[in-house]
Amino acid sequence: MLPREARESPDVWPEITPSFHFGRDAKLFAIGSCFARNIELHLSAAGFDVRSLPSKHGFGFEPGHLNKYSPPSILQELRWAKTILERDDSVRPEDVEPLLCRVGEDVYVDTQLHGFRGTGFAEALQKRREIYQIYREAFSADVVIVTLGLIETWWDDVQKAYVHAPTLPMARQKGRFHFEQLDFASCLEAVRATMRLLDRGDGTPKILLTTSPVPLRRTFTSADVAVANSYSKSVLRAVSGQVQMEFPQVDYFPSYESVTLSRSEGIWLDDMIHVSQTFVARIMERVRMTYVAEDAALNTDLYELVHRFEAASTTDLEAAYALLGQIRPIEAVRMLSFRIRATNVLIERGAHDEIGPYLENLDTLAPTTLMEVGMLRVLELRLARDAHPELAAKIAPYVARFGVMPPPGPDEIGGEAARLRRPCERAGAVAAGKHRGDRL
Repeated sequence: MLPREARESPDVWPEITPSFHFGRDAKLFAIGSCFARNIELHLSAAGFDVRSLPSKHGFGFEPGHLNKYSPPSILQELRWAKTILERDDSVRPEDVEPLLCRVGEDVYVDTQLHGFRGTGFAEALQKRREIYQIYREAFSADVVIVTLGLIETWWDDVQKAYVHAPTLPMARQKGRFHFEQLDFASCLEAVRATMRLLDRGDGTPKILLTTSPVPLRRTFTSADVAVANSYSKSVLRAVSGQVQMEFPQVDYFPSYESVTLSRSEGIWLDDMIHVSQTFVARIMERVRMTYVAEDAALNTDLYELVHRFEAASTTDLEAAYALLGQIRPIEAVRMLSFRIRATNVLIERGAHDEIGPYLENLDTLAPTTLMEVGMLRVLELRLARDAHPELAAKIAPYVARFGVMPPPGPDEIGGEAARLRRPCERAGAVAAGKHRGDRL
């Protein structure tokens, strides 16, 4: 059971004792479910070299095409890439043919990719060559982030491999594809094999293992989807724990626990399936504060104060203001979200004369999402509206750099800013059950 203070807090951030750290110049690689895509996008936005992003290699396809939901699908893709890497580092037609399912005259579907349409063989071969250039990076990365998604998968009797759910043209090949709900033993062996495949024999790469909090939308079992999802996540969480105990280079990061046990508003998107970018950003801040050597050097007590301040900032203005006064030095907290929350609290408190230091050197802080830039834009409007143009001017260049909106004009200040709601007023409305929007 969670301790009382954790159960009463709106957010749950389990204590982490990292076994390794990495620098800001480290090469990172993420593989796994759609949550892995969130992780890599946030790390890339924060300035890290994330080698699993297609855009890093000049490729235009969506990162989501590389989603690998089950433990065997992660293993199969990495094994395919490593075989080619150790052979001659060149993808041949015969490397690609076993991965394709023919669904028409020169129309093929790559059974190992998510969401790809059928293409001709030449295009499928070229796409596979691009994908290989991405996956080979896993074997030279300093840190590999592996996210386990689900245990429901499909077996291809022709390829003798696990595939993504077959498309309708594929499903017409009767008897070829069979549904399988993986058990603990098979998932554990697949993840163990993945760890051995990545291991270079010198304790590298370091591996951050997570369980995706994104639930099943539907199930192919006879169980209710809620029951099937609980079983799926339980199996993968147990596998993650076992692998962490067996492999010294592996750490488990508890993003799953933070998402599923927290009670804050705005954790989920409206579909109640995907985690909001705002909360993912907070998770990635925790990764940086825990594992990035430069950020981990931040005093532990100060780090705890920052999280207490974040929790109080949405519910208790006076407590948040008191905590803010203890967080020193301000420049040691290199999180844009903290600067935004601090500025907002000081505006609510009427302490405009204390805001200046929180807006200094903003250009040295990378946003984790464009939403953070939008939040700064809102603060710029409020400060201009409240007759503090000198403070608004500290924000304007940062916002303009990202091209989110132009500098505010007089009409905009009187119109849009007048509609802004103050977060503590909104927190009161939430408590009264009157509002369900995102908080600033």
